[in-house]
Amino acid sequence: MGNEAYQERDAAFFDYKLFERFDFSLRGPEWPIDEPADFNLVGSARVFGRFVDKPLTTLLQDEHGIRAHNLGTAGGNPFMYMKRPDFLNYLATSKAVPIFQVCGADGHSNDWFTRITGRTMRVKKDGLGLQVGTNVRGGVGYRTAFKQLPFAEVVEQIRKGQQFILDDYRELKAALGRPAVIMYFSDRPARKLTKRTYRDLFKFPHCVDRDMWEELKTIFEYSLEIVSDDGMPYTVTDGKTSVKVDLYPSEAMHRTAANEIAKHRDAIMAVADAPPKPVAVTRKPLAEAPPRRARKAASPAAASAPTPVSAEVRERRRKAAEARRQRREVGGSN
Repeated sequence: MGNEAYQERDAAFFDYKLFERFDFSLRGPEWPIDEPADFNLVGSARVFGRFVDKPLTTLLQDEHGIRAHNLGTAGGNPFMYMKRPDFLNYLATSKAVPIFQVCGADGHSNDWFTRITGRTMRVKKDGLGLQVGTNVRGGVGYRTAFKQLPFAEVVEQIRKGQQFILDDYRELKAALGRPAVIMYFSDRPARKLTKRTYRDLFKFPHCVDRDMWEELKTIFEYSLEIVSDDGMPYTVTDGKTSVKVDLYPSEAMHRTAANEIAKHRDAIMAVADAPPKPVAVTRKPLAEAPPRRARKAASPAAASAPTPVSAEVRERRRKAAEARRQRREVGGSN
């Protein structure tokens, strides 16, 4: 489901003013591609702002005077970004600092499940309390497995799924070639995974615990940990029909996130002008690795490998890096 589906389903309550860019339907109003901004906010429906009038990008502008572009899209994840070279190039060369919202880690292949799409997985192991060959949501699969198998065995498979998405983030960060921010935005804290806390995994970001969050922080130059349940749950209405919402952040949560980003703005901008962290990509390049996601062999357009970076893109990145270097020198001489 993409942002178009959000608009179709929510039309009675909201006009998201969608516009097309980078093979996404982004939340409007539309902005010029070369418009100056401090931040590019990249993420899922949490950044997009489903069910709210003012997402965090709007609140940053209205309440803090900070311009931020809303690049939230349904199911946003690093692999999705890497499949779109124009989008990746924009993030790499824009003067706006990219801030990536943490995505879930529950829909990835391991010894028990094969990823189909999004958070849907196909069961491939007996003894999980699920029929082999059927498709299940990641949360359902692991929730059932916890009831059937020893705790440590289930955690081992969750760790394999986490490693999958961590490698995706490493590849994304290496492809960007510039400093970036990782943002944890949830109504539940990232706690250590124990028998007492494992139910946390079934709330967004799914299957992300403290260990995974700490590992993500080592990949990026700056991190924001934003935890709030302000205004949750809430109700939206068109005067005739009302809908209770408990899965998507309230506008109060978006305001908390905007306030936190504003508080860290100067520190983020300072890091953004510094050289990027080296990123160790241990997985084989996607073009050389075995297929990780089901694709029809007869459909070249659906190939899983991102398009190689062209000489033109490399030159744009070089110029962007040179511009950042010059800004650092100017700043250092003041």
